[in-house]
Amino acid sequence: MRTNEQKLARREYFNIFKKALIETKNGLRKKKKGIAEFEWHHCLPRAKDLYPNWQSRKLYPNNQALLTYKEHYRAHELSIIIWYGSSMACSLWRMTHDKKDSTRFITAEDYEKQKINYIKYMQKFFKDYYSKPENIENTSKRSLKMWQNIDDTIRLNRNKKISNKLMGNINGSYRINTKHTEKTKRIISIKKKLNALDPEYIKKISQPKKVFIYYFHENKYEELHSIKYSWKLAGFSSEPVFSRYVRYCNYFLINNSLSEMFFRNNCFASHINFKNEIVNLLKIYKEEVNNA
Repeated sequence: MRTNEQKLARREYFNIFKKALIETKNGLRKKKKGIAEFEWHHCLPRAKDLYPNWQSRKLYPNNQALLTYKEHYRAHELSIIIWYGSSMACSLWRMTHDKKDSTRFITAEDYEKQKINYIKYMQKFFKDYYSKPENIENTSKRSLKMWQNIDDTIRLNRNKKISNKLMGNINGSYRINTKHTEKTKRIISIKKKLNALDPEYIKKISQPKKVFIYYFHENKYEELHSIKYSWKLAGFSSEPVFSRYVRYCNYFLINNSLSEMFFRNNCFASHINFKNEIVNLLKIYKEEVNNA
């Protein structure tokens, strides 16, 4: 259902176009070479999400007319209101931000309004586009094909830029123009060679790291994922609270002093596998309940 604003915009839009169409047909408006006084405009937009079949001037001669610069700009402003949420936001944005023509100026208010409309449409467009698996696959294929066909000089320049940016990157912190000393380089190379000979080391680095939390509650023993993803499942108020409790349990397990601990939160959680200690934990818990 059209709003009152859309109705008024529609009326103004078609009045502009009707006048322009009559004058274009009567030869009063002609596009000249050099500085053009008029610009062609489709009454029903040829955008893919609106009226793509109305593009041809031969088939639909009444769908195109020559508008003045001011009329053309106003028509695009009105089209955003009439076809709200469509790609017309992009057409107005491109019209006012043409790289070839740097003489176009707009007010700060117009810029803000157009920018917001443009962003909203592009967000909706990409959300709809990437929600389909075939589009994701096609995009990755296109980018791969483009990279394969790229010129060698461009590829080398790109690689140089990346290597320059990553120069001096030590443990994830970027230090510009920082390099290892010759002594440090020798130590790193020796370590790499020694580690390559060690089968245990190779086995260790080839296995993916998995940090589990061993959790026991109401006679049920299970393996949860890291503290970050399991504190809610364990019934704790926050991640730091659960982390402190895990460290508390770890302490008594490492020191073999489970009998000294208080069975808080009616559960037990640790980084260490305590399956063999479940019987002892149940005894401690029963004693605490009886003494309470």
